[in-house]
Amino acid sequence: MRKKGKPLPADHPVHQRVAVTQRLSTSLKSLHYLPSLSVANRHLQTIVGAYLPVPRFYRERQRLELPDGDFLDVDWHDCPSAHGVMIFHGLGGSSESPYVRALQYRLRACGWGSVAINLRGASGVPNRLARAYHAGAGDDVGYAVQAVLRAARARGVSKGLWHLVGFSLGGSMLVNWWSQQVSASQLPIGLCVGVSIPLDLGQCADALNTGAGQLYQHHLLRAVKRYFRHKLAYLMQCGYREAADELKQYRSCLSARSFWEFDDVYIAPLHGFEHVRDYYESASPARHLHQGQWPLLIIQSEDDPLVPATGFPELASMPSNVHVKRFRQGGHVGFLNWVNGRLESQLPGLITRGLQLAVGL
Repeated sequence: MRKKGKPLPADHPVHQRVAVTQRLSTSLKSLHYLPSLSVANRHLQTIVGAYLPVPRFYRERQRLELPDGDFLDVDWHDCPSAHGVMIFHGLGGSSESPYVRALQYRLRACGWGSVAINLRGASGVPNRLARAYHAGAGDDVGYAVQAVLRAARARGVSKGLWHLVGFSLGGSMLVNWWSQQVSASQLPIGLCVGVSIPLDLGQCADALNTGAGQLYQHHLLRAVKRYFRHKLAYLMQCGYREAADELKQYRSCLSARSFWEFDDVYIAPLHGFEHVRDYYESASPARHLHQGQWPLLIIQSEDDPLVPATGFPELASMPSNVHVKRFRQGGHVGFLNWVNGRLESQLPGLITRGLQLAVGL
């Protein structure tokens, strides 16, 4: 333990995080995005953005064991660099999601290493426990951070700072974890970045249950129900009987017709919430933005069809360490535009530039 009164070294994470906050306070105005009229539609941004091709590149997969007996599969795309990035995908996604691979590709081109974390059961192999990842699972982000740091040391990977990026539901998890971290922490974490975060889960569930949002809801529910069936069969086949028996209690979620129903009969009770409203209220990132002490950058679009703009916090009320970059357009994890005659997502560039500004590059 550090003796009282002894100054911290200049390169200590505490000082580096303070410097990150100060830089972002003056430099974020340089982040710009404005799509051409031909791709300005929010549904086009959201849907086409989910299927844009990404160049293939080599990544090394590693399985990281967790203290509760579960595991995470992660994909390394590293290079010798002072900074590294841990990336968390959104609901129904994985390290194979185009937005994850595109960010890793862009980071590598800028000389940064990265590791994409597959949340519990998202790597193509179901996890061993009944537990699933959800918006309030900030502890899973903590598990992942500690596991990656241990793995990095074992691999001889040295970084001055690691930065964390969470997309959509992964961003909600990240904010929930970030809100519990204290400024004096020695963890070598610099900037946390949340992209297209469902800030108010109840409002997002309502948006998905009305109008065009029902198309997204149908697609997402079909994916999570398909995974539920696959996971239950896998647990039974592989002899994880206790986890299988626990999961069987929630089979009524397969008849859910909205996320209000699905989360009420499955996610909330399985993970210790009293009911769906307790889950949504407890896990909504908007209510935690005044609690965290580390630098946080939130990138949102006001036309996101999954995240109502009414759930955005008042910028004037945000603490100095929270930086919100709101764009009028961009859809949900979209941010497309034409580049040399090709439709590309500008999101990897926006995130990477935000990270560079944070460290003074």
